[in-house]
Amino acid sequence: MATPEQRRVVQAGLDRAGIDWELDLYSGTVHAFTSPNAAHSPEPEVFNYHPANAGRAWNATLRFLREIFPEMSGTASP
Repeated sequence: MATPEQRRVVQAGLDRAGIDWELDLYSGTVHAFTSPNAAHSPEPEVFNYHPANAGRAWNATLRFLREIFPEMSGTASP
């Protein structure tokens, strides 16, 4: 989990390199937020499932893949 300053450093480096980038931030998430197995984590402040944001992240992944592989058709299930 990066701090805001760490994100700024990475963003500045990507900009300097002329890289077209995107950053998606999901509120209320921690590590493993896409894994249903993390729903019962003994450390939910570090690892925890977030179903709504897991869905958002999956949709963002599919959009990204369609952008770089326009020949993709249909959607895969998580």
